[in-house]
Amino acid sequence: MNNIQFINLTSHPYNIVDNTNNIIKIVNQAPMIDDSLYLLPPFCLRNYNTANINDKHQNDLLNESLNRLSQELNKYVLISYPTKIKDCLLDVYYYILGNGSKKFIGNLNFELNHYQKQPLQKLNFIYNNKSYTILPYLDEIHELCDENIILQDIKPFSYQHYLNVLDDFEKINFPINIIYQSINSFQSGNLYPGLVAVRSNNENYYSELYPAEGVLDIDKFSKFKDTDKNFDSIIYKSLIVGLNRFMKINKFNDVVIGISGGIDSAVVATLATEALGADHVIGLIMPSMFTTSLSITDAEQLSNNLKIDYYILPITSIYNTTLDVLKPVFKKTKFSTAEENLQARIRMLLLMAYSNKFGHIVLNCSNKSELSVGYGTLYGDLAGSISVIGDLYKTQVYQIANYINEINTKEIIPKSIITKAPSAELHADQKDEDTLPPYDLLDLILYNWIEENRWSESTEKLMHKLDLDISNIEIKKWENLKKIISANEFKRNQLAPIIRLSHKPLNEVSFSFI
Repeated sequence: MNNIQFINLTSHPYNIVDNTNNIIKIVNQAPMIDDSLYLLPPFCLRNYNTANINDKHQNDLLNESLNRLSQELNKYVLISYPTKIKDCLLDVYYYILGNGSKKFIGNLNFELNHYQKQPLQKLNFIYNNKSYTILPYLDEIHELCDENIILQDIKPFSYQHYLNVLDDFEKINFPINIIYQSINSFQSGNLYPGLVAVRSNNENYYSELYPAEGVLDIDKFSKFKDTDKNFDSIIYKSLIVGLNRFMKINKFNDVVIGISGGIDSAVVATLATEALGADHVIGLIMPSMFTTSLSITDAEQLSNNLKIDYYILPITSIYNTTLDVLKPVFKKTKFSTAEENLQARIRMLLLMAYSNKFGHIVLNCSNKSELSVGYGTLYGDLAGSISVIGDLYKTQVYQIANYINEINTKEIIPKSIITKAPSAELHADQKDEDTLPPYDLLDLILYNWIEENRWSESTEKLMHKLDLDISNIEIKKWENLKKIISANEFKRNQLAPIIRLSHKPLNEVSFSFI
């Protein structure tokens, strides 16, 4: 496929005008290679999961954009965009345009249920006397009679889907030329990686994940390596890219984070610093009478390691004043979750005050384990504009924390943050395991309930499969946890967008049906 070139650009999910300007700029700056067709990422004018995809004004803008591109581009490009959704089918149009011409070459229907097999569809076109066939990405690439295949993938990134793409390519054992392209964008927590893969002369070559904008040099593509599947490096990079894209799309530059001295906020602060730069990250350390001196020291040490500015804002006086106001209502009732949650909400009050005053957005630091079981305070620590690690289980958060320290020449996340017992520190001597099972055991069960679709299996059967204690006491404990998870569905319905890393992020899961 010597006369095919790849243009990479990151598109806004619905700003057609900005996307059009960016396409013109990047394509016209690309080196001119005679007789080449330049492939743009799928849906680079707008993404498909927009609420106004059938809106007449949007479609008018699309037509204006196509006319501009045909007149202003100095090269021929293949471009695709979604036109309408009907009965869970996405209708996608394809054009070759540029140098004053615009040619409609056909349309394909994509099934929006990404995890359901779909009948094979093809769109054939000829460019410079060569025949090409465009296909939706196939769950299993099988032998096809077509000589040159262009596969377009509209699925959002998940670690498992990324592995599936690699595995599908590496299993091909018949002569065929294939170009694989994925959307390159970010919307509502869904990250689209812009990956390009090429099979030519019975060899597979891959761009890097989240390639830079501009012309992609195929000579710099690499063959598959086992390290391409490394969970830690892929997830770390995905979170950094996801946060960076969220900020750019929403035109924000700065973030503020509540830094507790715990593992979750430490990882989020590190990711934010890497994604945005230390000058764009502010930490608020907000101790109460229950906060240990070690947590304050750890929070300060982390902030200094990251070279971010931070403020220590004790909340005890606000907490006590609020309790004084509530005395006529609370009377002489005992200390309970009301007083615990009050601390979390006071902290969010300070974070939002800083956000409103200086234009920083608040990052949510909740993890998938705690979100699943409702271990968080609504309008307190569950609040925020974007949930950075909400699709990582607690044990995976520790894994990423260790990875961060491994890839840096010095310790970034203090060792004591990683080794101390996790605690919300909302009452004296509190530990997470006072309320929850140990995280390694909890995460094993949650993973099977959520990712492995075993929620409806009997608890005893699942525990037997996992070689866990199946005594009556243990079975009852996990059954009770199921009830707690179901009872907290209303909390999960109010979460910030979660950066998707798995095929089952919590904002797409109902525990009644998984």
